[in-house]
Amino acid sequence: MIDDQQMAVLPIKEIRRFLVNDKRIRAAIQAGYDIELTDDPEVLSKRLVEALDQIPHENPAQETVSNSEVLKAAVLAIASSSANWATIQKKRAAIKSALCQYDPLAVTQAPEFEIRNELIRLLPGQNQTANADAMIKWAVTLSENKDYYKEVICRTYLEITEHPSWFAIDSDKHFPMAVLSLAGIFANPVNRWRKLKPYKFHGMQVPIACEFLRNLGWSGFKPDRHVIRAIALWEAALKEKHGDAVEKAFCHLVDIVDTTSKTILCPIKSAVYAVHATPAGMDYSEADNLLWAFISNVVNLRQKDIVNVWLKDQIDMTESSFDMYDRITKLDTWPNSLICEE
Repeated sequence: MIDDQQMAVLPIKEIRRFLVNDKRIRAAIQAGYDIELTDDPEVLSKRLVEALDQIPHENPAQETVSNSEVLKAAVLAIASSSANWATIQKKRAAIKSALCQYDPLAVTQAPEFEIRNELIRLLPGQNQTANADAMIKWAVTLSENKDYYKEVICRTYLEITEHPSWFAIDSDKHFPMAVLSLAGIFANPVNRWRKLKPYKFHGMQVPIACEFLRNLGWSGFKPDRHVIRAIALWEAALKEKHGDAVEKAFCHLVDIVDTTSKTILCPIKSAVYAVHATPAGMDYSEADNLLWAFISNVVNLRQKDIVNVWLKDQIDMTESSFDMYDRITKLDTWPNSLICEE
């Protein structure tokens, strides 16, 4: 019988231990996400998902979700773009207040310039103005649609599941693949999905669209720069073990999303690799959050101590990995990914 290690799965168990063992990184996670202190790897993992409010529903397409909840999910996803989550956590109450307690109709009836200026003041990063405008657009769209979640998101999901290519997707991967399909469609509705242009996910490319859906209880990966970096580093092992299955699944998703845009398809392909490499029985959103915490904190907090050579071997993380971590010295840049080839 082939074990997980031989199947080149994401080293989730070892990542949990790593995040607990490195006291500086553990402290940063616990402070940034306002998590109760713990040195138990599995407890830290669960608390991270709970802090992000991304516990997945068994069948999100059957949930009832109000427009207010949709606006909240969209706003927090957009706010997380290129921002430290700890900063967002501290401003969540103020952002909610600025957006009339996430009441879309109330937002549209209030003076737009006041809401816009307050959001620009609250939002971090270099895209405050664009992000504020996108949040207000979400409120307008939701105010014009009585049940956006059911009539737009869930109805599109049902259309996806009726597509011929959908039946070739592994049943245990349906929801994370649905997240990628929906994100790819709504990031830029084209071709057969052109009818959805009025419902385009404002201010969202694929990674933030995935985060938005995860905020709504869908289990999946958010293929941002940190997840893409991990897949690039571990590419050789992942291609060897999962390449054929990933290529088949990716071709089906391309057929469903119906686009040739690399902006849409490149992050989707990285996420398909991550989905296939998730250990059996592991929730995809939890695996993503742990992988993200691992890569982002190693890069941001220990950049002077940690290097690509060490990270590249961590698809097969062992006890020696932890010993080498403290001895490694600085090298140069991250490797380029071959996953999205010209």
